[in-house]
Amino acid sequence: MSKVALFCVSVLVLLTCMPQDVRAYCPNGCNAQGTCGKNDKCTCYLRQDEEVSGYPAYKGADCSMRTCPYGDAWVSVPAMATTSDIAGTTTAGHEKAECSNRGNCDYSTGHCTCFAGYEGKACERTECPNNCNGRGICLTLKAIVAESPGKLDTPVTIPATYTPPGEYDAWDAIKHMGCYCDQGYRGPDCSLKECPSGPDVLLAFGNVQGRDCGGRGKCNYESGDCECFPGYYGTSCESQTTVH
Repeated sequence: MSKVALFCVSVLVLLTCMPQDVRAYCPNGCNAQGTCGKNDKCTCYLRQDEEVSGYPAYKGADCSMRTCPYGDAWVSVPAMATTSDIAGTTTAGHEKAECSNRGNCDYSTGHCTCFAGYEGKACERTECPNNCNGRGICLTLKAIVAESPGKLDTPVTIPATYTPPGEYDAWDAIKHMGCYCDQGYRGPDCSLKECPSGPDVLLAFGNVQGRDCGGRGKCNYESGDCECFPGYYGTSCESQTTVH
């Protein structure tokens, strides 16, 4: 066999024995935010947050989209088929959802834009209306209940299923916010002025429970003054006109 023939055989054997290129080619290399697996598909990295560990930190075919903070879903997204979406003492009936289902996620920044009336990184709580108009403080439902006994004109009634009395530990205890108004103001946003109160004439003798204008007039919540019914007068309509 000639030298030329031997050379050709050697080259043929070399080409046949070279290993195949088995590297996976995922879109954009998964942007270093995921791993490239079978069929050239990205598996995006998961969150390591304590409360939402195991949920995606990135999404998209190339893991280029940043997920938004997760919170307990406000809408009915049961975590288990046997779990009813009712107000219970746990969050079992509320699966985690981006922006708590109360906002839109900007996947370029990973930030939530909350719907009107909601706030928080994950839109996880309600806003206090008009920030209480500077005439009160914004508290969670749990905190308002704690302030209720002996401090509110009408204490918050707690269902018997929530014990001990005076405590509220349902799943939404720290999600619903409300205004705790300064003295002299009332209303959902503390925008109403209180009127002087007095014993209600319709109550049993000796019952000194206060009522606006003593039940003998109408309260003007803009001025905080009583507009007494005919036959009554005084700051709280506490006096009766003498009939001669």
